[in-house]
Amino acid sequence: MKDYTISFHDFAGRVFSTSSLEAANDEQAISIARRIYRSGIGQGYEIHCQGRHVHSERLSSPNFRLTQDATNAA
Repeated sequence: MKDYTISFHDFAGRVFSTSSLEAANDEQAISIARRIYRSGIGQGYEIHCQGRHVHSERLSSPNFRLTQDATNAA
């Protein structure tokens, strides 16, 4: 299991909360983060693992469509 950190961003783009989780891999961490993220509480979130950016999702429009940025650096 790996330790991941999720940073939740408000509508101004500032981090308003963080959460830690353990997951077997990046895909599982993304799945867990999606379950705990609620679009009504902010603009989006980022996932990091040991300083490495794993994934981001942000609201991209007033229609609350999410954009994804999956950066998996080895």
